[in-house]
Amino acid sequence: MKFKKLLALLLALVTVLSFAACGSNVDPDNPDNPDKPNHSVVDTKEKFYKNGKSEYKIVIPAEASDNVNLAASELNVFLTEAAGVTLPIVKDDSVTYDNSQKFISIGRTSLFEASGITVDDDELKTSGYILKTIDKTLYITGCNWPYIDYGNIYGVYGFLKEMIGLEIYSSDCYDYKSELELNMKKFDVKDIPDYDSRSFSSPRKDTLYSMRLRYRSGYSNKMGTVHTQFKFLPKEKYFEEHKDWYNSEGTQLRLINNEMRDAFVEAVKDYLRSNPDASLVFIGIEDTFEKFSDADAAETRRLYNTTEAGLNIVFCNYVVEKIEEWLPTEFPGRKISYTTMAYSSHLEAPVTYNAETGEYVPDSKYVMFHPKLGIEIVFSNLANYWYPLTNELNEASAQLIKKWGYLCNNNIRIYDWDANYRQYQVNFNNISAIGANMRYCKENGASGWHACAFNSSSSASFEELRMYVESKLLWDTSLNYYDLAKDFILHYYGAAGEKVLQYFNENFSHMISQIAESQITQGPFGNLSQAKYWPFEFLARMSDILNEGEAMYEPLKETDREAYDVYVNRIRQQKFSVYYLMLKNYMGYYDKNVALAMIDEMEKTADKNNIIRLDESGSASEVKNLLNGWRLKLS
Repeated sequence: MKFKKLLALLLALVTVLSFAACGSNVDPDNPDNPDKPNHSVVDTKEKFYKNGKSEYKIVIPAEASDNVNLAASELNVFLTEAAGVTLPIVKDDSVTYDNSQKFISIGRTSLFEASGITVDDDELKTSGYILKTIDKTLYITGCNWPYIDYGNIYGVYGFLKEMIGLEIYSSDCYDYKSELELNMKKFDVKDIPDYDSRSFSSPRKDTLYSMRLRYRSGYSNKMGTVHTQFKFLPKEKYFEEHKDWYNSEGTQLRLINNEMRDAFVEAVKDYLRSNPDASLVFIGIEDTFEKFSDADAAETRRLYNTTEAGLNIVFCNYVVEKIEEWLPTEFPGRKISYTTMAYSSHLEAPVTYNAETGEYVPDSKYVMFHPKLGIEIVFSNLANYWYPLTNELNEASAQLIKKWGYLCNNNIRIYDWDANYRQYQVNFNNISAIGANMRYCKENGASGWHACAFNSSSSASFEELRMYVESKLLWDTSLNYYDLAKDFILHYYGAAGEKVLQYFNENFSHMISQIAESQITQGPFGNLSQAKYWPFEFLARMSDILNEGEAMYEPLKETDREAYDVYVNRIRQQKFSVYYLMLKNYMGYYDKNVALAMIDEMEKTADKNNIIRLDESGSASEVKNLLNGWRLKLS
């Protein structure tokens, strides 16, 4: 039975690769795609720019938000780079609408307010936007919510995609058409992403890079997410005088303590007062695994007839209710969202399934969520990351989403483990399932997704590719992972693109075969660097492919040394992963000088790219210590 499951996966993945290699009949960004009914972009004879000049002006509100100002700036950044065009930016109180004037209005300008265009901010949420042409004016707008009106920026990127083919691949790799003359298009577009909140953890990612990849949490949040209990009630401030607020180990709050609850509410108020731009209150347990005491468990059952996870809901409901009562008195009109966490001892939803009725039954009325409270579900119980949630191996996780969705009216965010935390520098092949998982979660109510990837060190294995592909999938889950990965590789690796694509395909196929042959469990903590998974002959072939790719950059050495260095550094990050596996498992196969040269190259690559750890818990000098240890071994 197990072999059949593995064989079925192998066949399914081969089908995915075959389909992707042949190409899809529908361009995912094609405006004629019938799956995009709110997407009309028509050519016109109206001149946008010619020979570095344009009659268009950018109009923004007199008191524009930071996001609107950034949107106007980004529009000029790419127009200037692509065509030498810089449009004047003017405030709306200095212009009057005239149907002969050529304006690009960004945000809720006076021009927009007089246009007759209606938008629903609750539909657009923080990321959606419209592009609408009336006469000779183009209106670009997202929601009008303070601090989180990101749709205005994404609308500009959408406009640039249609006009100059802008595609952002990484912080230092983007593509566009550079033309001296271009006609304006007529727009009637509404673009709302499948996930309003999208984020990816990586030390490579800065604020502007995140924005250009359209990664934003969807919230303004200074307190952080995930483990926040002690950020609101820090032990160093309260523990000595209020030990009964904390469990006996001092590792979690005692959620049943009423005095602690009221103190927590006051701490949230102080946080919101100190951070007027904050729009999220995240209430999450600390990252420890102690369960609460038998006495607290008994009291929880007596008062609420539920579990520790259910008590967390009771606690969070209390906090939300008190903050929502207080909020209009100090901050009328302010929108706050609230999220808690399904993780560790709070992972299992306090419901049971009634097979006769086909419905979930809550432990008690107390565990139904406040309407403004949502849940972030951590995929810590996913049995195998190679398989989608729809596979029976991952049935428990799939049901978890439905159970929590029942309690919180499908106000769900997903916290996905997107790396092997024991093997940062070995490829984490979840690409066969992640797109399907995003679709499944969306269909079951999820509107937020956080990819917890590399927090404490960069990875040598396709980190930028993951950031790009997953940003696209979270915007439109109907897209194909492989199509996006191929497009990224061919652009990001330039002349060596085909070789890196060959390496990517063979590496991926090898991992598929290892599942079938070795029946390995692909999870976020598996020891996948062992020799039994990586035959020397295979690694030698991977090294040859990447070295052949690097040789293709040689002409740039003389013509564009800066570009040469960038491309070589990119491909050597992939070589770092291969060399790591070769030297870890087969160092004795190499001549001493060859091995030392490999180590020297790895060290330079690590230093350039913040590759400092082999696993999540390693020291900041772990990679350096490993390489120095290998040198000593060879001496």
